[in-house]
Amino acid sequence: MSTVASQPRTAIKGGAIYRGGTGMLTWLLHRISGVAVVYFLTLHIFEAMNLFGGPAAYNAATDAYKQPWFRPFEVALVLAVVYHALNGLRVAMFDYWPQTTKHHRIVFRIGAAIFVLIALAVAIVMLRPLFSLSLAQIFEVKSAGSLIYALVIVLPVALPVLYIAWRGSGLSTGPMIVSPSSSRPAPTMSRFENLAWQFMRLSGVVMVLLIFLHLFIMHFTNDITAITGQFVFDRFAATPIWIIIDLLILFLAWLHGLNGLRIVLTDYIRRGNARKIVLAVIGLFGLVWLATGAAVLFYVQRGLGA
Repeated sequence: MSTVASQPRTAIKGGAIYRGGTGMLTWLLHRISGVAVVYFLTLHIFEAMNLFGGPAAYNAATDAYKQPWFRPFEVALVLAVVYHALNGLRVAMFDYWPQTTKHHRIVFRIGAAIFVLIALAVAIVMLRPLFSLSLAQIFEVKSAGSLIYALVIVLPVALPVLYIAWRGSGLSTGPMIVSPSSSRPAPTMSRFENLAWQFMRLSGVVMVLLIFLHLFIMHFTNDITAITGQFVFDRFAATPIWIIIDLLILFLAWLHGLNGLRIVLTDYIRRGNARKIVLAVIGLFGLVWLATGAAVLFYVQRGLGA
């Protein structure tokens, strides 16, 4: 998001680059975690598509997540979601109640403390199965396919993350203006932008509840090794309302993520045909992927009734 920065800052033609402080840090991490989560959600929908081939096909597609050496990456993903959610709540509070921005340092410290506590709990619970394994067992690569897919999961995130860090930190040319609170007033010149602004904040608040429930069931109540294709079918059979919950998560999370990606891209691709083409491709892909993800859920539901 692009708003006026406080000290410390460096004046340049056309604006100011914020070079330090909690505002810069939280703003960068929010974008980085957002890009990472959108990319993973894209892969998650792809993996769910394998349910069309039955539980065994889904198990094969998600085999990388079952490997002990992948656990730290899984923890990193969950922490990215947790950070993005907590910081999103902080930003939404500042946006709807601007008077609270004068307490942004206290709010930051409270949020940081909550994140640390959650991070410790996540790390202990998710890494606990590794404590009884030897190093040889942890780093054993049982299949080349799972290793290759793990690289597909992890490596592509590095490039956009490094680019955002480079541009956002002021190491490149051009202004990247942020505020100590990362707050951004609702746009008034465009009805679409105003609706998008409202959607990002309202959907974010709803998703904090839904996604934390999803993470609790998938990563705390059950170990990742128990999340198989049959588990997915059995979960919907035991509790049919999960179809509705997962559809709501898919709709809100996917549109929230795509709009966030649009905002990031429009900050870096200012004008011209390149911007129009990139946004059009992302929009088209987003609609296709959303329809595909929904089709998977309806397929599972029909399969249960068959």
